[in-house]
Amino acid sequence: MPFTSYVHRQSNNIIGNIALIILIFGIIYLLTWIAYKIPLILDKPYLNYVLNFLIHSYIIYLIFFRLNKTEKN
Repeated sequence: MPFTSYVHRQSNNIIGNIALIILIFGIIYLLTWIAYKIPLILDKPYLNYVLNFLIHSYIIYLIFFRLNKTEKN
């Protein structure tokens, strides 16, 4: 990084932020799509809410904690 100018680093930050926003929108779209695929269970909507919560919690856990692990020396 010492050989690049401040403007170059700032533009990389802007591009990185835009990529992050697109990634977050993609994750939101995926989770919403999964939620709409769950049929009504036994004509009781609360069961759908519980199942939806469990599926979303598991996917969010995978994305933010399992896939983002770093190795410790």
